[in-house]
Amino acid sequence: MRIVHFLHGRANPNGTNGGDRVIYNLAKHTVELGPQVYVLGLSEKPPFPIGRSVVRNFLPPVDPFSLPPVLINVLSEIEPDIVHFHGVYTPRNAFLARWLRRRRIPYVISPHGGLMENVRSRKRAAKSAYFALLGRGYCGGASLTHCISEAEAEAVRSFSGDVPTIVAAHGIEGTDLDSLDGGVLRRRYPNLAGKRIFGFLGRLDPVNKGLDLVVEACAQIRSRLGNAVVVLAGPDWRIRSGSLRQRVHELGLEEIVLFHGAIATGPAATQEKLNFLASCDVFLHPSRWEAGVPFSVLDALELAKPCLVSNGNFFGQFFRQHAAGRQVALTAEGVGEGLQYLAEASSADLRAMGANARRGVLSDFSWERTARKLVRAYDQVIAEQLSLGRAPRVREPVHTV
Repeated sequence: MRIVHFLHGRANPNGTNGGDRVIYNLAKHTVELGPQVYVLGLSEKPPFPIGRSVVRNFLPPVDPFSLPPVLINVLSEIEPDIVHFHGVYTPRNAFLARWLRRRRIPYVISPHGGLMENVRSRKRAAKSAYFALLGRGYCGGASLTHCISEAEAEAVRSFSGDVPTIVAAHGIEGTDLDSLDGGVLRRRYPNLAGKRIFGFLGRLDPVNKGLDLVVEACAQIRSRLGNAVVVLAGPDWRIRSGSLRQRVHELGLEEIVLFHGAIATGPAATQEKLNFLASCDVFLHPSRWEAGVPFSVLDALELAKPCLVSNGNFFGQFFRQHAAGRQVALTAEGVGEGLQYLAEASSADLRAMGANARRGVLSDFSWERTARKLVRAYDQVIAEQLSLGRAPRVREPVHTV
């Protein structure tokens, strides 16, 4: 079986883009199961090696509606049995999908949360226009849609018609807990000694990530927080963290809410991120919406950290099954209730929640299991395509789409 993953970018496993991490791990674990895996990206930068997969990047044309001719030539040479697209709102995906349909080569789409209502509601007019012109044909022409949850599967059905869906959650890479340094924050900030650290790691987007609610909640219950302190780590997002810093100052919360700053990308940064999480007693992620799986939560759970997450978060069912922290309503009062509960919990209770978190995530999230599930689904799609009398593969170079 020859599988092609097509993406815009280069599947950087150490970057901040969760989609890159997904593609990297799907390719890495799928190729170990026997299929030939190719990862073809559109990027000016060199590709990252991915196990035994063949990885190539192509310079994207200036025109967003065109594809590099060399990419089409390479696809013709590979003769893929199936192509796996990542993302929804990209004209090049739609044009390449049309090229595949003409050759009766089946393809799979991973929307990465792009069809969830809270994502579609942003720039709704532009996205509606895209679907009217290209998106419905792209989604409806797929042989399979890969979703990360039942909620996402339900959301995509109105766009993909009778295209079957497969639910296969993302996984974790596996972290050696003994390799982590859980004292980095307290060494950097000596005043944190003896305090319970609530940490956040991600883009400092106050509205998307619910950080505005964290600040307001801290102001409302500051007398009940005891020795708790909130540490926010991550890059500024479209200059939006300035308003958050200003609000912290207005409320006099400088001793309770600390801005740690961004953590750089790259292999060394992966260790830095994990050390940050290891230094926290509780992980915060009260986001209002997520396009996909928040990997920072997965990482925190794997490191046995109790988490405070919002209701409706991707991890809702997980937290209902495993006592791994606290789910809260998306209000300052709801976040405040969760903060107070975790601030007043005993150390033994936090350890028990952390143990539940690690045990649950190791049980429920596995890249190998997801890869096996997808390979079985690929096999079925390919068999069905052949039963319909799929035409011989086209080998000659094709220069236009």
